[in-house]
Formats: sequence, structure tokens, C-alpha cells
Amino acid sequence: MKRFHIKTLITACISCSLMNLSYSDQTPASDTHSVTEELKESVKNMENPISLDYRNVKTCEEMKNLINDYITKNHEGQTHRGSGLIKENGKYILICATFNEDDKMLILSFDITNILNELLHSSDKKTREEVKEYIASLTSESWE
Repeated sequence: MKRFHIKTLITACISCSLMNLSYSDQTPASDTHSVTEELKESVKNMENPISLDYRNVKTCEEMKNLINDYITKNHEGQTHRGSGLIKENGKYILICATFNEDDKMLILSFDITNILNELLHSSDKKTREEVKEYIASLTSESWE
């Protein structure tokens, strides 16, 4: 994965956190360096996205549930609050932002290339359409 996307993601996360800090009465502005370090720590697996076993997944909803189950099981206390999709060198990488009770962010990346390709070539037209809508909701990429 190109460093450009990682830098863009980190910059976006830092910007959001800094905006949050500027409106927060609880955190002084001098903590921005620690926030930056926390963000760098939270995006560790960007270079090596998580690959899940998608063999029994037949719908977009099952794929989402599998990812949420992974987050719940392996990152206790983290709540999935948002996702984005990056297409890089023919691979689809799903970026999930999760937060714990203290609003500490953890960003997880998942390689969902195989399952998206499989679902996009499903014999079920409804499944293909759901996957196209899901991809469109996470990216600005249009599908034909």
C-alpha cells in the first residue's frame, strides 16, 4: 500500500482529533503531541491488513457481521463507529475506526478483496447490487 494513503488517513484522523480537542474543555491544547502519537499507534496494521476467513459468506450483510464479530471478539471494549474503503493495486482495504469507552481510537484495516470479488460475481443479482451499493457508500468510485 502506498504511503500516500496512510499519510492521508493519519492526517485526517489528526485533524478530526484536533477539532475535537479545540471544542473540549477536558483536554488542554498542549496534549496535541500525545494525540498524534496515539494516532500513529492506532494505525499499526495498515501495512498488513487483517485477512478473515470469508469462505461461508454469501451476502454483504454476512461480511459486515463477520468484521464486527472480529472486532468484538479480538478488541474488547471497542465500538465500530465508521468505515472507509481504499482500492490500492487491485486490492480492497476496508478501514474501520473503533473507539473504546475513553474515546481512544483504534483503526483496523481488513483485506476484503477476495470476498468483494466473489460477491460481485454472485449468481444472485440482489447480492451484486447490495455489494455495489456498499462499495459506493464507502468510496466515491462509481460502478457500471
